[in-house]
Amino acid sequence: MIQIRNKRLPLPVIQGGMGVGVSLGGLAGAVAACGGMGCVSAAHAGYREAAFRQNPQEADLRGLKQEIDRARRLSNGRGLVAVNLMVAMKQYAPLVRAAVEAGADAIISGAGLPLELPGLVGKADVALAPIVSSARAAKLILKTWDKRYGVTPDFLVIEGCKAGGHLGFHEDDLLAGTAQPLEDILPQVLTELAPYREKYGRDIPVFVAGGGLTGADLTRFRGLGAAGVQIATRLIATEECDASQAYKDAILRARAEDVRIIHSPVGMPGRAIYSPLIARMEAGQRQAPAWCAGCIKTCDPAQTPYCITHALIRAVEGDWEEGLFFCGAEVGQVNEMSTVAEVLAEYQAAVEYPLLDRGDPLLVHRGQSFRRDLLEQPGQADGGAELVVSKEGDHVGPLHGVQQDAAAALGPVDAVPQQIQGIVRVLPGEPLKQSAILLPPPVNIRRCVDHRFPPFS
Repeated sequence: MIQIRNKRLPLPVIQGGMGVGVSLGGLAGAVAACGGMGCVSAAHAGYREAAFRQNPQEADLRGLKQEIDRARRLSNGRGLVAVNLMVAMKQYAPLVRAAVEAGADAIISGAGLPLELPGLVGKADVALAPIVSSARAAKLILKTWDKRYGVTPDFLVIEGCKAGGHLGFHEDDLLAGTAQPLEDILPQVLTELAPYREKYGRDIPVFVAGGGLTGADLTRFRGLGAAGVQIATRLIATEECDASQAYKDAILRARAEDVRIIHSPVGMPGRAIYSPLIARMEAGQRQAPAWCAGCIKTCDPAQTPYCITHALIRAVEGDWEEGLFFCGAEVGQVNEMSTVAEVLAEYQAAVEYPLLDRGDPLLVHRGQSFRRDLLEQPGQADGGAELVVSKEGDHVGPLHGVQQDAAAALGPVDAVPQQIQGIVRVLPGEPLKQSAILLPPPVNIRRCVDHRFPPFS
């Protein structure tokens, strides 16, 4: 349980903001309902309104408030609902105020240094978090907020060089693979935070992002001093994500070799899937904007190679030819549709159980986790029989009665045959339901006890 301002975050996972329209109230609400921090992207949240082209500024303010309200209703009061705001947006200040008015629990702000953010919210009861990619940026923000406003961040997000979307690194370093890794940035940022933690008498939780962080990474980075992780790309391929299925399919098709570093009209480098739009830009073609929403401070419609608003809207609607499909560096690891609850169960497992053995999978059955006991007493555990259940549900038997499959299932995760979906321990009198799920988080099953995960309650 992480304390953020006067609220608690049950699961130390933030869903990264993804615009335009990829993370709206549906995805943010689903993440919050599982105990995490869902994040509504404020980038053109009103793009679906009929009046968007006539007055995008007003449509976006209305849309943002509506999506925050939707996320809060879907959350059932479990986790927190945040808003992601880009400093680079011309409408930054009005969107901050709209987020506060709509009752967002937190504002997470990047794509520039949010030096003025505390002044825009005043005394509103909303948690504030800057996104940084270096200790230098963190130092400047901490010093400015402290001297100018007498406040310090409620939490902080470090976005590493493997994150998706806009990136706070030099383009040359990203292309050369010489950008500073998260493992080096984190301790430096923690050093910068130390005097402010002491001055304000409270913790300033740090969340790390970028690179398809898993449950194992959550445990690893918590061991290095982080409070949790921020994830984004793998949540696109969920039923609850607000993007079209065509966008999700683009994520599922993508492989490591399909990822490109691009130069965004925002003025920052970004990471996206290689698409016909990127191919045209690489060929030196310009796609002049047919219409301008006046959204980005640094964008000159007469010079920009393409309109990022148009490209991102076309992407979220599934237009492969015209869209810009942002993604993280490890998009190739995302290869099947899932649900938010299924994804977050991995992180819940990493929080609940210590990491000691990377080869041990955690097994979940109908929302219930079961420990896999050592085979010193094969076939029996507290009066219950250990069973192997196949994916098709047509292979069920005592663990010691299916030696070949059982031996493989007891090995490392990557050695488990595809037909084995999980090992469950069925207590006496409990009917067996073929719905066991094999989860890959490396947790030590030897120390697990039967436990009901909050996301499935």
